Amino acid sequence: VSVGGEPEEVGLRASVMTAKVNFMRAKRELVSSTFGGLALMTHAAIVFLMVFIIDVVSKFGSMVQAANASLALGQGASAATALSFDFANMQFLQALMPPVILVLSVINAMAPRATAGGYTHKFFLYLGLTLLASGASLIVAPALVGKIFGTVSTA
Repeated sequence: VSVGGEPEEVGLRASVMTAKVNFMRAKRELVSSTFGGLALMTHAAIVFLMVFIIDVVSKFGSMVQAANASLALGQGASAATALSFDFANMQFLQALMPPVILVLSVINAMAPRATAGGYTHKFFLYLGLTLLASGASLIVAPALVGKIFGTVSTA
């Protein structure tokens, strides 16, 4: 052939190149699908733990403040000052929790999309899944904390 090379050699090199590209795409798909599932489960665990811990500390703080108030009125101020914990920042942490969850959801939706490549709107699938996991955590964690601390008497 006057412009290129031998047809057999060109065909062999083109088929080898195509096979390598397809193999690399298959490897990327395997890694990205595993990473997407792992990112979603990790996101759900992080959000659940954050909501659970903030709720536990908040309930514990309200119980300690109630105990301090009853000790200050009753037996003596020395016992009340021994249990003085500062839970003043709990309202700030509770107000900061929803924006942190939203930022984590967006970031954890971008990461699998960046590794997978392909369809651009796949980000919205991952965003929906992370927001679903966040919503489930926001429903389940406070209910679980309520059941745990519901058995503890505040009186």
